[in-house]
Amino acid sequence: MSRGVNISGYRFGRLLVVRLNCKGKRRYWLCECACGNIKSVLHENLTSGQTKSCGCLARELSKQRCHERTGSAAGHYRHGFCVNKSQRLYRIWGGIKQRCGNLNVHNFCDYGGRGIKICSEWGEFVPFMKWALSHGYKSNLEIDRKDVNGDYSSDNCKWVTKKEQAMNRRSNHLITFNGETKTLFEWASHLNMNGYSLLWRIKKGWDVKKAFLTPIKERSA
Repeated sequence: MSRGVNISGYRFGRLLVVRLNCKGKRRYWLCECACGNIKSVLHENLTSGQTKSCGCLARELSKQRCHERTGSAAGHYRHGFCVNKSQRLYRIWGGIKQRCGNLNVHNFCDYGGRGIKICSEWGEFVPFMKWALSHGYKSNLEIDRKDVNGDYSSDNCKWVTKKEQAMNRRSNHLITFNGETKTLFEWASHLNMNGYSLLWRIKKGWDVKKAFLTPIKERSA
């Protein structure tokens, strides 16, 4: 089917094409899946039959194959963990693989584009999951690289809170004061100040000494 044809209203597998979502060298169509999810799909992937659902079909087939292989109850994968316990970890693992290896994802340039890779050990989900569960994973934590220029690997990754992750971002502001260099949020913690108030001062052009030593006024109740 020609790329110039309007395929709004056509159905491909479980996907009903709603409208054109992105026009240019690569055309994407906004589609509604039979399960109710909305997904943007590349024109060629739709018309070739490569993409037939929002992802729900592949998940269902995977569960079915695992059930046939192991005889386990629905809702369990062959790695032995309940779907509900592993699905967030699976999304995290999938996100790492995408930003390190898929040129089409929006943040590839910050990861794979800079040469950051996922280690060969984590090429499969189960080894990654086993590492996560034995290294402090909790549902409220995020994966973070100790060296922001290093790869995703067992010796360079840890589980941290969102605040701790923000402090380790490449874009975080490094400030030297009294001979010490810390990130802006590390200084805020050291000085017992609100990090975002300190950030506002720096962005407004305050010199470091004034920004650090001027007390932050508390708002009246």
